[in-house]
Amino acid sequence: RRFTRDEILLLSAFADQASLAIDKDRLLREAKRRAARLRALARLSQLVSSSLNTEDVLGAIVRAAADLMEAPAVGVWIADEARRILDLQGISDEKLAADHPAKQVAYGQGPAGWVAAHGRALDSPDLFSDPRTLNPDWLRAHNVRSGLFIPIVFHDSLLGVLGMYGKAPFRLEADDHELMEGFVAQAGIAIRNARLFEQLRLAHARLEDRTRDLDLLTRMAEVLQACVTEEEAYTVVGSFGGQFFTGESGAVFITSASRNLVEARAMWGAFTADWAMFKPEDCWALRRGRAHLVEDTRSGLLCQHLPVPAPFAYLCIPLMAQGESLGVLYLSTGTDAEHQESGWTESKQRLAQTIAEQLGLAVANLKLRDTLRNQSIRDPLTGLFNRRYMEETLEREVRRAERGHHQVGVMMLDIDHFKEFNDTFGHEAGDMLLRDFGRLLRSNMRGEDVACRYGGEEFVLILPEASPEAALRRGEQLREAGKRLYVSHRGQLIGGVSSSLGVACFPDHGANGEALLQGADAALYVAKNAGRDRVMVAS
Repeated sequence: RRFTRDEILLLSAFADQASLAIDKDRLLREAKRRAARLRALARLSQLVSSSLNTEDVLGAIVRAAADLMEAPAVGVWIADEARRILDLQGISDEKLAADHPAKQVAYGQGPAGWVAAHGRALDSPDLFSDPRTLNPDWLRAHNVRSGLFIPIVFHDSLLGVLGMYGKAPFRLEADDHELMEGFVAQAGIAIRNARLFEQLRLAHARLEDRTRDLDLLTRMAEVLQACVTEEEAYTVVGSFGGQFFTGESGAVFITSASRNLVEARAMWGAFTADWAMFKPEDCWALRRGRAHLVEDTRSGLLCQHLPVPAPFAYLCIPLMAQGESLGVLYLSTGTDAEHQESGWTESKQRLAQTIAEQLGLAVANLKLRDTLRNQSIRDPLTGLFNRRYMEETLEREVRRAERGHHQVGVMMLDIDHFKEFNDTFGHEAGDMLLRDFGRLLRSNMRGEDVACRYGGEEFVLILPEASPEAALRRGEQLREAGKRLYVSHRGQLIGGVSSSLGVACFPDHGANGEALLQGADAALYVAKNAGRDRVMVAS
């Protein structure tokens, strides 16, 4: 028999709900996966600052890597550069180590040795057919098939190789590569710090000073890990800087988003804000991508950003993370030769380098955290907040309005005839229109308003403390502004589109966020049926 129109509508609604449920489940699983990976990175970041025992470091690295990549078997080979040999010193499961075919391998031998010899990662989706595999029977015995091997490098020096075995090929997306780069960089710092500590234990004469420095580093890194904004991280470094370098002044300079200026964000000692900004090309450390030490400014290659009078000696160290320059750590002595005797010892330079590395990683992690958070709450096309964030925010604003006995407006906006626009000018033009429409909404918002992309060509605005009359006026302003919006596409200006809007307000049209959205949607439906290009208030 033929389906009736009501049955088709019912099936369509059911399909829409099923699609939403599937998409919600996918987003939830993706969010959980990202959260698990961020937790693994956080655990390793904590290790960098809290443990200097090689065995603990390697154990934490393999556990974190197993969590990060969901790998059933993970191992870390430590490099002996002099002998060009790799030793398997960390593995996620001791049962796997008992019969491992590559407990000790020469550079070039086996997948891990190949990575050590060539200095680049190896992603082998099928180790059984890979000629570099040493013992396929071991793979069968432990039910693994693929392998991902990554060099652990610190300042171009090979520290070891991280190897991960999987039952299926590792499918790395762009964000996975960024996470793994950050992970391996932190692993390199952890291993390097552990090695450094073991070497320093042999230098009994310097143990007391170095222990104090390491204690400060640990405390600083722990506090850095607790920071949630870059400004907090800079305040922490400014506080610790004077404790690390009691005889010197210093500052942390951060490169601006436009990358044409470097600005002081933390300072200590006799440093003044008179020269708190300079161009990146004024600093030799930033230009060369490595530390620049001048032990006597009466001679030598001087940076152009030095104050007047210049210090007797100074050190600039670039802040690096994942190959990107974030800024520079600047340290200086006084202005006369009396500071010459103290000098910049190797241990002091190493300390400054470690601080620069930890700060660079902390800032990079905070930027990555902000990026990931924005990705989870922002619509990638328009830059507006997404539907999930809108629903959470609306409920929060309704509760706040209920406590404060004030109103909240909700505006649902739909671009009229958007499908016809797409069909006429193409999806590229449609995306440009949506993107520019998002900019239009942002430019017509108050600071407390929240603009979101609801889906397709529909948008939602949350207007705290807005009455129905005020929301209606705002809707009319946006409707008129939309008509003046044009986009340039392939040499022609197109646009002038109209829009339909529905408005609902708490508490007049609903006692919660869901009810307000339903009211605004119903008003939008009325506006559409009444001929479009108008604003209607929920009844």
